[in-house]
Amino acid sequence: MKRVELDKSLNVTLPSLESLRLDGLNVAVIGGTGGIGRAFSHQLAARGANVLVVGQTFRDQDMPRITFMKADLSSMRDARRIGSALPAGKMDIVVFTTGIMQAPNAR
Repeated sequence: MKRVELDKSLNVTLPSLESLRLDGLNVAVIGGTGGIGRAFSHQLAARGANVLVVGQTFRDQDMPRITFMKADLSSMRDARRIGSALPAGKMDIVVFTTGIMQAPNAR
């Protein structure tokens, strides 16, 4: 394994979440219906972004600036459909989150 040295002269200051202004940005969150994806979608919308959530179960119908595209991305057919239907040319940011799928009970 090759060891990589970090550049210690690099100084990065991250903005606070409260200072972010995303007014008018179009963001797609793939896997944004639960867990960290859902929380991320809420934060983006609260900061002014128009958020398109792709997932299986939508619970945020009453959230301003969040819309939904239903898809089961474990299905290649649905993945292709979403790939064709997603307005990628109008998206400023696309976020992919990982989902957790329950395995069948093994006995």
